[in-house]
Amino acid sequence: TNTWRLHRYMLHTDWQMGNFRVFGQLHSTWQNFTAVPPRGIDVDELDIHQLFAEYKIPLRENQILTARLGRQEFWLGSRRLVSVREGPNVRLAFDAARLYYTRSGFRVDAIYAHLVANEAGVFDNAATDQERWWGLYSVTDRLLGPLNVDLYYLGFHSELRAYDQGQSNELRHTVGTRFWKNGAFRVNAEVAYQFGRYGSGDIRAYTVSLDISKKLALPLSPTLGLKTELISGDQNRENEELQTFNAFYPRGAYFGLIALIGPANLIDIHPSVNVNLTNQLSFTFDWDIFWRHSLEDGIYGPNKALERSGQDSEQRFIGHQPGVELAYAPNRYLSFSLESSYFGTSLFFDETGNSAPVLHLAASTRFKF
Repeated sequence: TNTWRLHRYMLHTDWQMGNFRVFGQLHSTWQNFTAVPPRGIDVDELDIHQLFAEYKIPLRENQILTARLGRQEFWLGSRRLVSVREGPNVRLAFDAARLYYTRSGFRVDAIYAHLVANEAGVFDNAATDQERWWGLYSVTDRLLGPLNVDLYYLGFHSELRAYDQGQSNELRHTVGTRFWKNGAFRVNAEVAYQFGRYGSGDIRAYTVSLDISKKLALPLSPTLGLKTELISGDQNRENEELQTFNAFYPRGAYFGLIALIGPANLIDIHPSVNVNLTNQLSFTFDWDIFWRHSLEDGIYGPNKALERSGQDSEQRFIGHQPGVELAYAPNRYLSFSLESSYFGTSLFFDETGNSAPVLHLAASTRFKF
């Protein structure tokens, strides 16, 4: 049982002079009213969150090539692989070089980035050489009619990455595609395959996901949604090969603010319903159900850390997670939300250590100016 309060203050300045731009952003994040020591992803007294320079090179027919260098956030596609990590109090940043080309209906980014390691003090965050990533990410609306299409390659290197089978150096390559459309009927489907080396063994991993929703022309404008994901896990912890999918830097609240389960070795079915009680007030109910994809692998947290080894259990079912959210936005500057989630444990937790259900309650306020 624990209660805590999180504060986040972010202040930015944006200077644009012709084709040249400089953007800077400070952040200060705090945790109090708790007896538990803060996590490293929740506290940073004061630091430079973003500071980059950007130059645009106009090309013919409204085509633009932009070069950006410095500390910056990234948000690619549906945030399954690279995100600002909203959820934890400290958002994710990278020291990176970014080159992107845009024209009507098309964009492609070329990126090379080092993770910025968060420290709790004042102006003490620095990029680490132990973890970096790179890649190409393209988006177009010209290939499949009403569908937008993302095509991407992302590379990832870590000096020491832990999985249920052990700990070793990791070099991983990801190729994937995403098909998506917004509107009253929303579709977001994604497939990604990973290969590379983990220690002296080969990596072969994959994920398949589908997220669809339909807004109905009924009183309260209900929206029915269904998400489902299949995310590979290791097939044999005794050999050197690795089949556990690595989501790199996924969104922090991947399965809600309760943030107990992360996207690895997982089968997930997640129905939901949302209604608009007024123009400013909405209510959402969702129910997430989790299974292990492979019985040879454990379960992982949103930060990709191994939460429970699967070595002592043959149970596939992980648990249920129903949740509700009440969101109120009186204007475009101010928003409030109340969220509650309940995670019901299973025999898997009983067989792998101490076990108890979790009830999570959160009230949030956000002001933007």
